[in-house]
Parts: sequence; C-alpha cells; structure tokens
Amino acid sequence: MRYRLHPDAAWLPEDDRVYAMALPDGDFVALEGTAAVIFLDVAAGGDPVEEGVQRWGELARDGVAGFLAELIARRLVAEVDDTQPRAETTAGDGFSILFVCTANICRSSYAELAARARDVPGISFASAGTHALVGHPVDPPMAEELRRRGLDPSTHAAQQLTGTLVEAADLVLVMSPRHRSFILEEWPGASRKTFLVGHAARVARDLPDDLAREDLPALLWDSRTSGHGEAVDDPFGKGRAAARACAERIDIFVADILEALDRRRRR
Repeated sequence: MRYRLHPDAAWLPEDDRVYAMALPDGDFVALEGTAAVIFLDVAAGGDPVEEGVQRWGELARDGVAGFLAELIARRLVAEVDDTQPRAETTAGDGFSILFVCTANICRSSYAELAARARDVPGISFASAGTHALVGHPVDPPMAEELRRRGLDPSTHAAQQLTGTLVEAADLVLVMSPRHRSFILEEWPGASRKTFLVGHAARVARDLPDDLAREDLPALLWDSRTSGHGEAVDDPFGKGRAAARACAERIDIFVADILEALDRRRRR
C-alpha cells in the first residue's frame, strides 16, 4: 500500500519535528520521532512507508500501521489506489520535458497540462515541485484558468521532484532561477538540460532549420545568457489577476517551444 498527503493537509518541517494541519478545520498536530519520519516519508512520495521507517530503524511494522491509522483519521494522510498509474511516469518513448516550480500546484502543473493539450506527437510531459504539496490538486485560481481554456485540472496531483524524474527527462524547464539552483545543488549532472522556461522559449523562436529535438538542450547550454522576463512569477495567494497573468505568460512560452519542436518533426 502507498500513501500520500491528504489534499486538505498543510505541513511545515522544522528541525526534528513536523507541524501538520488538516484544513479547513484547523486540526493542528506536532509530529515527532517515528511519527515525523512516517509523515515525511509520505510527503516525499518515495518508497512504501513501511520500508522507509524500517530503513531509519525507528519502529516495527505493527507500530507503523498504528501511526498511519492516526494520520489517516486526522485527515493528514490518505491511501493511494495502487491500480492507478503513478504520477511521475510519462507516456511515450520520445522527447520528454519536465516542468518544475515550487509546490507543483500552480506554474508547473499548469504548464504540464497546457503542454499536453497541444498534443505534439513524440513529446511527453511531466511536472514536479522542489517543495511539493504532494497529492494536492491544481490551486483553484490556476485551475479556473485551465477550465477557461477547456482543459481539465482534476487529473493533476502534485508530486515531489526526485532524481528519477530529473534523470528521465530530456529537458527540464524551471519557472525561476531558484528552481534551477535547487536542481543543480541536488543533481549537478543535470546542468546541461535544465533551463528557465523563458530562456527555452526565446531560443526556440529562432531554431536552426537542421536542429533535431534531441539537440535543443545543447543549443540552450551554448546560448545560456540571461534575458529579461524569462522567469514566471508565482501567483499563489495573489488572486485571479495574478493567476491569469501567469497562465498567459506560460501559454506564450509553451507555444513558442512546442511549435518550434513540432516544426522540426514535420520537416
């Protein structure tokens, strides 16, 4: 069995404790020791919880079940249906693009769904957050923007950025320089394929005619100059106007990148 954070849960790790709250009723709890380990294992979305806790040597399997039952009762953790596909997989064997932001509920989630909707053959998409609100849906104002464009936000559940996701991607497009710095600190080998989404869009507008899709990361690396306005501001908590501006900006960047890559396919 796998678990995820409950969609109505918020959490903040601090030192050796985890402070978690079930929203909107505000059921607040401070988790310590084994309970904190279990909760953080769920938040990371990695190995099955029992394996994670046993790896830490904190508690036997029977104790894990008790803590999980308590977390589920408090609406901090939810069981995952193992029959459904994992969120971190991408479909297809072609060129793969991973969008990254902070929580994976606004910018990168929107970019992934908007990119998928363009249905460019041979390109698959995924998204993740450097500090993801694992299991959460798209933030309501950004979900509204997706629906305005005829897209369904309900298919998205936020996931934590992992080395597996970074390694699997041919191109990693981040929303701010801070996200690129995070990735390069964790996975330095990804430096030659991790770029600001606006940088990729700027270069894509003038791709050489003979460039293959697979050569785009190398071209971006060779042209790694900073341009004004290549990041995407975080709209979280800033209302509908900020969400709309964010969505429109991402729309432009995604269109520039994918139209250029699609032209490469049709030549």
